[in-house]
Amino acid sequence: MYKMIPQFPRFSKLAIVYMEEIKNFTSRFEPYSDFNFTSLLSWDTDDSTEVSMLNGNLVVRFTNYTTDNLLYSVIGDNMIDESLLELLAITTSIELVPEIVIKNINNFDLFDVEEDRGAFDYVYILEDLASMNGKKYKTRRNKLSLVTRDIGSNLRSVIITNVNKDMFLSLNKVSTSWQQNSQQNAVDTDRENAAINRILSWSNSLNLFILIFYKDEDIVGFSINEKISDEYSICHFEKALPVHDNIYTYIVHESAKELLTLGSKYINWEQDLNLPGLRKSKLSYQPEKFLKKYQVKLISGTM
Repeated sequence: MYKMIPQFPRFSKLAIVYMEEIKNFTSRFEPYSDFNFTSLLSWDTDDSTEVSMLNGNLVVRFTNYTTDNLLYSVIGDNMIDESLLELLAITTSIELVPEIVIKNINNFDLFDVEEDRGAFDYVYILEDLASMNGKKYKTRRNKLSLVTRDIGSNLRSVIITNVNKDMFLSLNKVSTSWQQNSQQNAVDTDRENAAINRILSWSNSLNLFILIFYKDEDIVGFSINEKISDEYSICHFEKALPVHDNIYTYIVHESAKELLTLGSKYINWEQDLNLPGLRKSKLSYQPEKFLKKYQVKLISGTM
C-alpha cells in the first residue's frame, strides 16, 4: 500500500505506507540519520512521530531522543526561507536541521543559526574500519589482537535479514543485559531498548543487515545495519555482553568487513547526543567526516 504524505500544516502519523516516499525523497541528500525511515520508525517508541510536506521539503515532528520534548525538523532545498518562517510560526526553534537546509537560506538576517555538535552524524570509511591499518588505528589494532588472542577461537558471526520469534527473544536478552549494565541515564537506556525492540519487530519490512555474534553457542552481541544507497550503510544499533573488555572493537571490525561485501564505502554511525563516553568512543575510530546539523530560531524582533 502506498500513501502520500499530507501537505503542511496537516501532519500524519509515521507509518510503513510512507516508507518509499520518505526513502525516495531523502535519497537526494546526504544520509542524515534523523530522516532515515528505519531510524524514525524504531525511535517512535511513544507513537508521536508525524510527517508533513512543506514547499517540497520533508518536515518531521517527533520526540527528542533523550527527553520527552516534541521537536520539529526539516530537510530539503526548496523555498527554505519561507518554509522556516512557516515552521517558526508554530515553534520557537527547529532542531536537527541538516546543513543542506542552512546552505539554501537566502536571508540570514532573519534567522539565528547555531551548530548542534551533539547531533552531528559520524561518517567512517568502511575499508579503514575493516583493515584498521596505519598509525591512527594502532590502539584499536592492539585491542582487536587482545580479543583474538583471548577468545577469538570461540567467536563466530552469522548474518540474518529477518528476525523470528526465537531470535527476537535472544537479541532482546542481550539488549536488556546491556541496558542493566549501561552507565547511561536510565531514561535514555529505557527508550533505546524500546527502539531496538521496535526495529527487530519490523525487520521483515525493512532492508536490514544484522550480524549476530556468538561465543561458543551463546549470542553475545549484534550489529543492526541498513544499506541505504550505493555508497552508504547506516548502523542503527550495536550491543554486546561484557565477554571481553574490547568486544566492541571486534564487532566493529567484523561488521565493516561484511558491509564492504554489500558494496558500501561509508558507514553512518549516527550522533553522540553529547554523551562524553559515546563521543570519546566514536572519535577513537577516526571518522572521515561529520554530517552537520543546526538549531534554527528567529532573530528577535523578526516577526
